[in-house]
Amino acid sequence: MATTITAWSADLELEIDDLTTTVVEDSIRDACIRFCEQTHLWTSELTAIDVDADTQDYTLSIPVTSTLIGVPDDGVYYKEDGEDDDQYAKLDCISDKITTRNESHAWKYEEGPRPSEFWVDNIDKDLHLRPIPTEASTGGLLVTVILKPILTATTVPAFLYDDYRREIASGALSNLYKMKHMPWYDPQQFALHETIFMNACGDAKITKLTGATNKQLSLKIPFFV
Repeated sequence: MATTITAWSADLELEIDDLTTTVVEDSIRDACIRFCEQTHLWTSELTAIDVDADTQDYTLSIPVTSTLIGVPDDGVYYKEDGEDDDQYAKLDCISDKITTRNESHAWKYEEGPRPSEFWVDNIDKDLHLRPIPTEASTGGLLVTVILKPILTATTVPAFLYDDYRREIASGALSNLYKMKHMPWYDPQQFALHETIFMNACGDAKITKLTGATNKQLSLKIPFFV
C-alpha cells in the first residue's frame, strides 16, 4: 500500500499559508527520506535469489520507487540447493575494506561449496558472497533490504502516513522554517519542529526493535562481586 506525498499538504498549510505544490512535495519527500535514513524502518524481504556457481556478485532488485540504503547485518540467509526453507542459515556481514586491510586482497578470490559471509559495496550496492560459491542453489539467497524513497517519489509506503503522519509533518515543517529566503523563515520554529522530528526518529528506532507490541526494552545490569 502507498500514500501520495500530497496527503500531508493540509498539515503543512495549517501552519504556513501560500505554499506551492512543489514546495510542499519537496519538503514532505525530504522528511520521508530523512525519516527512513534515521530509522531504517522501511525494510523489504526480496524474492529468493538464485545462486550461480562461481559467481560472487548479485544485483538486488528493489521497488522502482525506492533506493537502497543497505542490508542489515542479519539480512542475508543461504541454503544449499534442494534444501527446505527451514534450512536457511544466516551469513555473517563483513566490511570488504577492513577485511582487505587485515587479510590482503586475495581473500576476495577464495572459493568454497557454500558462502559464509557477505558484504554490500558502497558504490554499486551489489551483494557479494565470501567465499565464492562453487555450487549453484535455486532460490538459495534470502535478502532483506533497507529502503528510502527516491528523490522523485510521488508516493511513499502507507505506514509512513498511517503511523508517523504528525512526526513526518514536523520534519517537513522543519525543512520549510529553515529556508532563509522565504517569508516564513523562522529559526525558533525550525528548532522546535526539528527536535520533534528527531525525537520521533529515536522512538521509531525502539519500535523497530520491539515490533508492534507493548513489550518494553529492559537493560540487564551485570552483577559484580
